[in-house]
Amino acid sequence: MPNDKNNPPFSASSGSSSSKGGPSNEQGYIDRGGPLPEGYGDTLIVLLPRDPQWIFAYWEISDKTRNEITSKYGANIFQKAKPAIRVYDVTNVNFDGHNANRSFDIFITPESKNWYIYVGMPKRSYCADLGLLVDDGVFITLARSNVVATPAGSVSDIYDEQWMLVKEDFEKLMKLSGIDKIGASSSEALKILTQRLESVLAVSSKSGSGVGPVRPEKRGFWLIADAELIIYGATEPDALLTIQGKPIKLRPDGTFSLRFAFPDGELTIPIKAISADTIDTRQITITAKRKTK
Repeated sequence: MPNDKNNPPFSASSGSSSSKGGPSNEQGYIDRGGPLPEGYGDTLIVLLPRDPQWIFAYWEISDKTRNEITSKYGANIFQKAKPAIRVYDVTNVNFDGHNANRSFDIFITPESKNWYIYVGMPKRSYCADLGLLVDDGVFITLARSNVVATPAGSVSDIYDEQWMLVKEDFEKLMKLSGIDKIGASSSEALKILTQRLESVLAVSSKSGSGVGPVRPEKRGFWLIADAELIIYGATEPDALLTIQGKPIKLRPDGTFSLRFAFPDGELTIPIKAISADTIDTRQITITAKRKTK
């Protein structure tokens, strides 16, 4: 078919520019920006809760701070002192630096920029100082972190909700995503929408959305693995259900599901159902064991 001079054929090449050097109006252009810096010129330490017994810390020490510390304590202070993180339990405390419920030191390597810290106690509040521990016991504080709270290590009072998608909302999502133009069935369209949402959420989580500015290190290779335990089941809708001795609200059809933190060690979960007339009782005990290497 001959080309219409007013509608030139689409070009699949990318990165082309107009005669003025800018991106062509007829082609897609993505500005990927420059490489991320190794540091941001700040001195700080940031804490993030990982699970009921662990918190994660990352930090940075600026050249300005290093110069100030060496001017005050000597040129070799960073060589002779031990880099450390002093962790404070500040649960129910207006912390002033001296009134923590307890504290302990974590010794770190000089080249490290992040660390996993075992606190061992759920449902507590923590903050930390990044600093240098001198042989005479003096702790030189470089930066103080934010306060974080570890989650409870028991059953949540909130059970998983069941969500439904209203027909009108579903049709709007299809139009916005363009799926209605490819002739997919409702089930196929829902699958495509789900996959697109999952990919968007995956990108958001990797970029640190919702957890603060997680800063890259010089080498970006890393690995994190964790686990949680999901307990689910069903009984009579009017039964009294307890898990680990705590009453659990059933859904209208008698089903239930709960998420548990799953730290290393053995976890025992007794599940008990009592009929509405208190005559019948059924009990199931689930035991799970985790060992992380």
